[in-house]
Amino acid sequence: MTTLAIDPAAKTGIAVVSSAELLHASTVTANANMLQRIALLQTLPKPDRIAIERPQLRMVGDDKTSQGKAQASLALSQQVGLWRAICEFVHPGVPMLHIYPATWRSALRMPAGDRKHLKALSLAAARARWPHVEWTTDDQSDAALLALAVENTPALWEPR
Repeated sequence: MTTLAIDPAAKTGIAVVSSAELLHASTVTANANMLQRIALLQTLPKPDRIAIERPQLRMVGDDKTSQGKAQASLALSQQVGLWRAICEFVHPGVPMLHIYPATWRSALRMPAGDRKHLKALSLAAARARWPHVEWTTDDQSDAALLALAVENTPALWEPR
């Protein structure tokens, strides 16, 4: 099986993994237009499934910090929707799953921690697993590890 994984963010990580082999890993900036994103996906190996990291939605409070987190969640959700539409256009009929970060990290037996620590762990794990790749962002490594988790954990694809 081959999995296309997308970690949407300001810099979106894109990875393709088949079994445990990394076929592609890159990042795309949020200001990339639709045609650029479509062109990228068309150059990648055709996936059997697509996994998109699902954002944790934040509750809106009255304070500025809560409202900032809510705005960030909204922007991230918009990126998820955009990537979903592009994937459906480029790869119609390919099964797609949204996976929470904690779910794929758990499947890889990564420990819990704060965001900064988890991003550092992601980069370290990707560098150890695929040392031949130049890992430039944690979004790139998150996408690769998300794809690896999906490839190696069939239960992630079972209906809940």
